[in-house]
Amino acid sequence: MQAIFIICFLIGIGCESPKKNKVMEKQENAITITIGVYSGRRNPEMPLGDNKSRELLNMLKKAKGGESIHQPPPAKLGQFYGYYIQLPQNVSKEYGLSSEYNVYYGVVTEISGREEHHWRDTNKVEQYLTELAFEQGYGELLEKFGVKKPSKRN
Repeated sequence: MQAIFIICFLIGIGCESPKKNKVMEKQENAITITIGVYSGRRNPEMPLGDNKSRELLNMLKKAKGGESIHQPPPAKLGQFYGYYIQLPQNVSKEYGLSSEYNVYYGVVTEISGREEHHWRDTNKVEQYLTELAFEQGYGELLEKFGVKKPSKRN
């Protein structure tokens, strides 16, 4: 593979790696989960694999249109304020979902343009995302902001 790139470079033609194209394709279809910690620093982003993404999408789909509830409390300095989920447009269309969600304080907030719809988190989306965050090494950060490691869902 390296020889092909060297030859392409030496003769001055463009040559892209098939691996690179697959990575770019995955990134375009990747769900972005941002962990909200009001610290004055950039919030960390948590990657999801295909299986975890599908499970999250199905959980969001079940939450949408469920039991309406009030909005969660506003974020405060030095506190955890949930998870911000961004779905690629093609994924949101495929699943019939909006492209943005906030999950915090037992509330799944669907964001559609300027409108927000708040649903009770009966599917434990927040717990699922917290489990994933601990699995991916964000546990220490979350614990600093008062988030406890959840027990496994049933």
